[in-house]
Formats: sequence, structure tokens, C-alpha cells
Amino acid sequence: MPALVTALVLLLVAPGAEANVTSGPLTFSSPLLVDDAYPFASPMPFDTLSCPATSLCVGDAGNPGGLSDLGPDQLIASTQPGGGAASDWTDTSTAQIAGNASGYVLTGVSCPVATFCLAEGTDGADGKLLTSTDPAGGAGAWKVTTLTGEPLFRGPACASSGGSSVCVAGTVIDQGGIVCADGFYVSADPTGGASTWSLAPTQFNGAGCLGPGSGTGSDGGQIASCPSTTFCIVVDGGYVKSSTPGTASSWPTTPSTITDGPATMNADGISCTSTTFCMAVAQSSPGFSAAVATTIDPTAASPTWKITDVSAPLTELVSCYADSGAPAPYHVICLDGIDSSAAAGYAETVEVSLDGGVTWVPEPLTEPRGTPTGRPTTLACPGAAAALCIAGTDTGAVISSTNAGAGASAAWTGALPVAPGSSSIELAAQSCPSTALCAAIDTAGNVISSTTPTAGGWMVGNVDPTGLAQIACPSTTLCVALDTGGDVTQSTDPGAGPSSWSAPAVIDPGAAASGGGLSYLACPSASLCVALDLNGNVFESSNPGAGAGSWSAANKIDSTVDSISVPNQLSALACPTVNLCVATDTGGNILESRSPATGAWSTPEPIDGSAANDLLDLLCPSTALCLAAGSNDFLTSTSPGTGAWSPPAHIDGTNALASIACASTALCVAADFQGAVTASTQPTSGGSSWSTPVTIDPGHQLGGLACPSNTLCVALDDAGRALTGTPGSAGGWPGRARRTSTAPTHSGLTRSTSRAGTSTARRPPSA
Repeated sequence: MPALVTALVLLLVAPGAEANVTSGPLTFSSPLLVDDAYPFASPMPFDTLSCPATSLCVGDAGNPGGLSDLGPDQLIASTQPGGGAASDWTDTSTAQIAGNASGYVLTGVSCPVATFCLAEGTDGADGKLLTSTDPAGGAGAWKVTTLTGEPLFRGPACASSGGSSVCVAGTVIDQGGIVCADGFYVSADPTGGASTWSLAPTQFNGAGCLGPGSGTGSDGGQIASCPSTTFCIVVDGGYVKSSTPGTASSWPTTPSTITDGPATMNADGISCTSTTFCMAVAQSSPGFSAAVATTIDPTAASPTWKITDVSAPLTELVSCYADSGAPAPYHVICLDGIDSSAAAGYAETVEVSLDGGVTWVPEPLTEPRGTPTGRPTTLACPGAAAALCIAGTDTGAVISSTNAGAGASAAWTGALPVAPGSSSIELAAQSCPSTALCAAIDTAGNVISSTTPTAGGWMVGNVDPTGLAQIACPSTTLCVALDTGGDVTQSTDPGAGPSSWSAPAVIDPGAAASGGGLSYLACPSASLCVALDLNGNVFESSNPGAGAGSWSAANKIDSTVDSISVPNQLSALACPTVNLCVATDTGGNILESRSPATGAWSTPEPIDGSAANDLLDLLCPSTALCLAAGSNDFLTSTSPGTGAWSPPAHIDGTNALASIACASTALCVAADFQGAVTASTQPTSGGSSWSTPVTIDPGHQLGGLACPSNTLCVALDDAGRALTGTPGSAGGWPGRARRTSTAPTHSGLTRSTSRAGTSTARRPPSA
């Protein structure tokens, strides 16, 4: 997925009656994963995909090219790759194969036949070669060979015949302190252990110094290609080839150059359909032109290369397959996946060539609502005469075509998500109008809702691929959400799940151009919703369930700047009734409106003069109580419509508060960026009235909190998880912190606050 924009948490909690508060401690359940649906915050893109037959496709998904904190890579396999159902695909984490949580990073898979696959990877220090004779058989079907001290980063390529196989696997060579992925190991017995693998003597000159993370490989779009057990070719700028590829000594010590008269090409990738056709490709500049070199005599002592400069922005993932129906003399179909939105007017394409790479025709990919296709990063055609072609994308999805050779008229299926995300989306905000409905949004545009939040039953679905920033539900029959691009979407039956939501429609046309997207929303009733954007504008609707047409035009209410003349951004909004709305900005100012439906607002007034005076969260459970949090400051007001606020206080030590929720004016709960919560039955009485913080979600940021009643609070974290709890009584809490969660600790997503109007995300000031 493109870069994520994390939404500022704003909680709109229905004001409760002044009921008797139950006694007891502040307790929360263990975290429950509720946001695990595609698309993911950090999707696992396909690196390679190898399909020897229509009965098997195996790929690897994860962080292409190098180690990261995204988690262990996955082997993705299917024995029915053209079946069209996600259940046709299985994923096996390398953590299961390795027997430890870190697993391996994979950089390629090659399956020359359905009964043999080789996956190449690394644990960061040593090369890992994974082999299997039952590639779809799960973790137990894979054997690991370790090449000590040789982290592998490009490849592999294998060929099989008569039950025997030869393989080539790219490795890292240090050339005078410059690490290049331009060496390779070879084996004529790839399942025989480390002793059967040897380093070829070839030393490339570094012109094709690829290194970890330099690009995405593919099945054929790699540095090596082996169309038979008696011929393999390797490129990395120049090229080397061998007729006995499993023997290291048979490989030349220096590479030859790819030349066509005076023209030369430094190749990035190679794909050979047979011993009579190979195509090499060089990406001259991302998003611009590329060069293609083809030869019909690759096994000759001095192959004849034809170099063609092409306008299509090809990458090194080119893949070619034999197709008898394609024109002579090549009889091949070659594919390449690109993002050509600027050139062709659609988001992603597959480029197809039937004439040996001289001309390329773009085939647009469909993007059904809520299922972004993503850029193809690997392509494979297991069917005879390219009757079936499958692409893996950078969003962990697969798409397929049964007529890829048809050019622009070819039909590709919609995205089918099959690779797991490495982490769930950060849940950005939620609204719980009652104990019978909680609805949340995340930064990938998913809506997550439940009519039984304490019992689970969370429904997840994508309603806005732009990414949602805020949600408000004034009742169980109306929820409204905003995205960062200036759009609004709504549902009059939110309990029915994501399918009940409208398509996004624009109400802030200036948001996308200025970077000041819609980010703050309050709906005190079904007859009034108010929204803010980062440019200081306010929008109103008296019939929000009717969609975008019911919203007003932008009305500028905040033009203040900070001490270095940077515009302050409207940072939070709360509307306890249709007759009162309160807003804060990042300069520590407050604004009020007693007639929000008309767009009439007071001028900004300073209430927080501290150095870190960003007021980033605001809650008003009634017209007689508002609470504002910024950095680690906490302010309250019992008459918010007059601009009278308490001095800043601290209720959570030096920790920054992430969100606030009140079941009533007599019970409020606050959550911080360290996974802790604190509560008070006298929220206006200063810091001493708040309980000692209780850690309920170690290692995570609690960016969403709602308490629709005195007996239910729901907290959301940065890993897509929900925790339900009982707020209890604050009377006996001070000094009695209780840890009630034993959830494992791991890094959450980082939040950041932009002063330039390009992001509404939030982070702890100390981060």
C-alpha cells in the first residue's frame, strides 16, 4: 500500500445519565484481535511466484530484498491457483519452519516441477535454502540447508529432468567494501545439504550491483534463469552461462557483455523460455524507459543479442513463457507489472509483449471497491500456451487472466488477498453510542463494528481505500465517517456491517490539493454533524444520513499561527449537544460555537500556554463538562461555552494521553501511549483525583477509547486489537495500580503529528 496516514483519535461518547457508579477495580480483558482483514497496515508483498503447472503455484511474500521488523516471511501456495477463492491458498510462516519467532526473510522461489521447489532466504547472517518435494504440504514439508556466512539476496532458478534438478542461488559478495548481490551458488543436488552447494568463480564488475532491497525479483525476473538442466544463464550487468550449471568450475570467471553493434546493456533481470530464447531487461530509470535484449541462440559461444529501447516503464520482474500461438520467430508471451497511473490513467497494469519485447501493450487491472489490486510484483503463466497467467501484487493479493496475450482487451480478475499482512491496521477511532453498538475505523479505510463488543462478533470490511480518519455514531441507526482526502461516507444501519456504508463522496474539495484533509467529526444528533479540516475550516450538515449533498461549504474559523509563523491546525472537536460545539488547535487555543448548525464560532482563545501546547484530544460528555488533553497536559472546564478552563495539570506522570472517554460526568477514563489507563469519578478535581495508571496493553499505544456506560469501556490499540473493560469506581483506585493483561509486548506503529498540514496523525511528544 502506498504510505499510511494515521488518524488523530477523537472519541465521541454519548453522554450518560448521572447514574450510581458501580464499585470495583478498573479491569480490562486481554487484547482481542478484531482488525485482521485485508488490506493491512504493512502488507506482505509478493516477491516471487513460481507456477510449474496449473496444479501448483508457490510464492514468497514479505519484505522484499532484506531484513526488517515486519516479521518472518511467508510461503504462499495453492494447488488450485486459478480457483478464485482465498481458501485455495495457504500461507506458511518461515517462523514455523525455523522453529523460532524470527524466521527467515525469503528472496525467491523456483519450482521447475510440481514435485520440487527451492526457496532462497537469509536469517541476516547465514544463507537459508529451503527445499520441498511437497511444496503445498506446510511447514513440515520443507527442509532447510544453511550456507554459513553467506546471506542470500537474489534468485533462485532451478530446472528438473528425470527426477534430478540443478539450481542457481544468488548470494552476496563484498567487492572492496561494496556489498553486491552478484555472486551465486550452484548445485546438481539441491536437497543434498550444504556440501553439495559450491560458489561459482564468476566475479561481476559491479555495474549491476543490486544489493538488498534494490528491487523486487520475480519468477524469471531474477538474475538467473534455467530453462533446462543443461543450460543456465546469470546476469548482473553482463552475463555468464553454463551447459553444466550444477558444477561451479564450469562457470566463467568473468562475464560477457550484452551488445548489439555499438549498443550495450547492463541487465537487471533475465528470463529464458527455452534454450532458444532469452530476454534480459534493464530498468533505465523508474517510471520512464527501459531496454530489452533478446537472443534466439543463448547457448552459442557468442550469442547474438538484439537490444531495443522501449517506452514502457518496465522493471526487472519481466517473465516470459512459451506460447505457440504467439507470432514467429519467438512464439513467447512476456509480461511485466508496473504502476502507470500517470501515463495511462489507471492505477496498475500488466505490460504484455508478443514480439520479443519490441512493443509492449498495457493491460489495465480492475480495482473493485475496497479491494485495491496493488502493483504486480511477480508473474507466472503455468497454463499451456499461456492459457492461465497469475500475478502476485505488492498488497499480498493474486490476480489472474486466461487471455493475457490479448493485449488491452485482456481480462484480469479482481484482487484476491492471499498473503497475510505483517501487522494489523492501527485502529484510529471509534464511537459507541450504546452497549449494543461499537463502530471503529482504521487508516486503511476499514470499518470494524460489533453489536456485542464484550462477546466479540466484530465485522471488518473496507469502505474507503483512501483511509478513514474519523467516525461518529449519534445513534445505533447512524454512523458517519471522514477520510483524509475530503470525503464523507455514512451508514443508516451500521449494525449490519461494512456492506451498509455508502461510497465516499467529497465535501471538502480543497483538502487533497492543500494536504489539509478532513480529520475531526462530531455528531451530537442525527440532525447535526460538524467536521473540521486541517486548514482551519468547519463544515456542517443538518441531515448527515443523506450524504455529501447535505454538507455546507468550507467556513474558515481558525487563522492563527504559532511563534514561528506556522499555521495552527484544528486538532480536536466535541459537540455535547446541537447547541454547543468546542474545538481545539495545535497552538493551545479553544474555540466555541453555541450555534454550530449556522457555522458561527468564537475567535481562538489561548488556554494552554505550555511549551508543548498541542491540544490533541477533546471530550465533552455534557454542556457542564469538557476535558482536553495535549502532550501530557490535562485541562477541564465546567462551562466550556464561556472559554473558562482550568490550568494545565498532569494525571499520568510524564506520559502523553492518547484518548479520553466518559461514561458520565461522574466517571471518566483516560488512556496513554504506553498501554495504560487511569480513571476518576471527580475529573475536574485535578490530578490527585485520578487513579494510578494501570497497564492493560504493554508495549502498545491505546489510541481509541469509548465508555458507553458505567459498566463498559472499549479500548483500541495500534495492532488492530480491542480490549473491553469495566470502569468500576475510582474512589478506591489512587495508589492501587493493577496489571490485568498478560498480552505479549511488541512494537506498535509510530504516530506522528504534522505541522505542515499533511498528516493528522498523533504521537507521544517524547517519541
